[in-house]
Amino acid sequence: MRRSLTMDEDYFERRNLRIACTQRFALEDFPPQASEILPRLYLSDMYSATDPLTLKRLGITHVVSVVKDPWYKYPTTIRHLCLPIHDLPSSNIEGYLDSCVTWIKHALDKEDARVMVHCMWGMSRSASIVIAYVMATRGTSLLRSLSHVRGKRKVVRPNQGFLRQLICYEQKLKQRERLEGKFAVLVV
Repeated sequence: MRRSLTMDEDYFERRNLRIACTQRFALEDFPPQASEILPRLYLSDMYSATDPLTLKRLGITHVVSVVKDPWYKYPTTIRHLCLPIHDLPSSNIEGYLDSCVTWIKHALDKEDARVMVHCMWGMSRSASIVIAYVMATRGTSLLRSLSHVRGKRKVVRPNQGFLRQLICYEQKLKQRERLEGKFAVLVV
């Protein structure tokens, strides 16, 4: 049996992944794609985030995978951070928010860096990370950050547990802002 020259080693795995990422669900049909949320910050599904051509075309230098068991090995030219989180309301995503926001911020401090954050569909887990990043770096509320991210990627719908944790994270950010304001007054 001759093997096609167009099939690479992970053809069947990627085929199954594409099927999983494009299956229709009750909310709406949304094909695999990377959505630019802020300049040089992308939110995507796993299929797009593991496609070498997409990564090259977008110039991705850093990837955050918000999946329990990552299977894809990124080239050594791409920095990779994995957050082992299930898409369940009971999963603790809040414990990862500060460190992940810091990691993305440090990456984007470099002018040539481009960051992609993904989960399976780019709807809940990875969207929660990106929303937290927008809140922390832009100083916007959860509601405004969620609206902004949804405006760029219409399928964004963090699960209820993640939304509750984002509410707590918003309070944490406000508390830090108040404390920093107090310390600034004391220093002057």
